[in-house]
Amino acid sequence: MADLIIRKAVREDCKEIMGMTRELAEFERMPDSVNLTEDILVRDGFDSDPPFFFDLIAEIDGIVIGHALYFYSYSPVEGGRLLYLEDLYIKEQYRGKGYGNKLFDAVINVARENDCFCMQWCVLNWNEKALGFYQKKGAFDLTLDRGTHMYRIEKDQMVKLANTE
Repeated sequence: MADLIIRKAVREDCKEIMGMTRELAEFERMPDSVNLTEDILVRDGFDSDPPFFFDLIAEIDGIVIGHALYFYSYSPVEGGRLLYLEDLYIKEQYRGKGYGNKLFDAVINVARENDCFCMQWCVLNWNEKALGFYQKKGAFDLTLDRGTHMYRIEKDQMVKLANTE
């Protein structure tokens, strides 16, 4: 395994993060779903105080090979914060070499260092490799173990709801 460096993203990484976001959307069979731009990444991750998200970059010999984008949320039930992992991505040619494992562990360390009571993320139900990876890490599926479902309301529906009140 080549020497992997995992570091905090800087604004100059936004072009790479943008590219990997598009690659991930393609992999997830949703290539037209990306509305993100580099300007939005800069604004929300580096110009906002506090930032809306954080990102770890994985690189080898100065070449970015992957990243992990995350943010924090708060649970009044637990009385503490949780780390939500939005994207964990390793470029295709670097997969299967243990880099994703090391990047995931780095995110776990961030959660531990920030006293998070848990870390959460979503996985598409057809992504067997990812499901197996996370299960080997000791993660459990909330849908199966706790009967929890994650819902989403998109912007157009929020507008409809706001206009009906």
